[in-house]
Amino acid sequence: MDMNKEIFEINKWLTTKEASSYLSISENAMRILSSRYKITKYKLGDKSVRYKVSDLDSLLRICKSTRR
Repeated sequence: MDMNKEIFEINKWLTTKEASSYLSISENAMRILSSRYKITKYKLGDKSVRYKVSDLDSLLRICKSTRR
């Protein structure tokens, strides 16, 4: 199996719309978070942007731990 294909299949990838829904924030807020390097975005091709669910989960854990 091709290594790149294997990595893509192991990780769950979301579009900006899906990721913002996952975090319960607006798409614009999602773009702001990624532009400020609070969350990593992955560019696929020229325009396609995806986010890893594991990165989003890490962000949620960090936010949850700072609220305590």
